[in-house]
Amino acid sequence: MQFRLAKTEDIPAVLTLWEAAKFFLKEQGLPQWQQGYPSLTEAEADIALQRLWLAEENGVPLAVFVFDTLPDPSYAALAEGEWTVPGPYGALHRIAVSPAARGRGVGRAAAAHCRELCRARGLGALRVDTHPGNLPMRTMLERAGFTHCGLIYLAEGPEQGSPRVTYEMRV
Repeated sequence: MQFRLAKTEDIPAVLTLWEAAKFFLKEQGLPQWQQGYPSLTEAEADIALQRLWLAEENGVPLAVFVFDTLPDPSYAALAEGEWTVPGPYGALHRIAVSPAARGRGVGRAAAAHCRELCRARGLGALRVDTHPGNLPMRTMLERAGFTHCGLIYLAEGPEQGSPRVTYEMRV
């Protein structure tokens, strides 16, 4: 599996992966990603900021995710719990794995790639959040080595105010 930054010509594949993830979440009865987010707007912005990544195998996109090093306003203070690693961090956001690749460890590999990106940038932690009911994602995060830290309420976006469980990995 290879990882590379997404380009403008990858937008159709990115949107396809996100739409499949939205459908999967809807099937689980979760409200996460059911209000038009993420969309073309996020894909274009993420590509412009060089933070949108693809995981590929033989040129076939298996997953899309964002690795960001800017502080996330939602992570400023946990409503419950606490971050365990002080200082600068990287964040894993908007991850979606192709239905054909689920269960193959692609999410864990993406997390490991983000961990390496954190190390290369001298960051002490990798953080991520998800809907409390997103059990497949929570299981993947725990298998990838993340530790549950607490709860936040999203500070912005179409799901502002929605609860999310937080996880952190020391890098």
